[in-house]
Amino acid sequence: MSRTSSLRRESPAFARKAGSYDMHANVQVDAAALLAEWLPRELPDASCLELGAGTGLFSQYLAHRFQQLECTDISPEMLEHCRERLPQASYRALDAWEAPGLHEARYDFLTCKRPNSPRKKRSILLK
Repeated sequence: MSRTSSLRRESPAFARKAGSYDMHANVQVDAAALLAEWLPRELPDASCLELGAGTGLFSQYLAHRFQQLECTDISPEMLEHCRERLPQASYRALDAWEAPGLHEARYDFLTCKRPNSPRKKRSILLK
């Protein structure tokens, strides 16, 4: 099974749970705070792309450090909750594996979180 088909299959589940996701995301909240400790403190002119932003649990830490933050997720419903949390960021609903032009964009920093699922749980922070 391709990565894209796996994400598309999981996307409706995240869409259904978008409104209550944060109430049950204790592990994700703790992981976001822990990862935030590794972020550079101040990057006043820097830009950041977040793939798999979800409801913005980690995005809120990024927004305080980067001048420009673009949050992306395959679920528009999850991104809507992220937008409520961080109206100053920019948003795009997309499948990162198939996003036209994304590989040509230039960012100073990139974060990528694979959507959590019972089969695989991974988070990576790339610089």
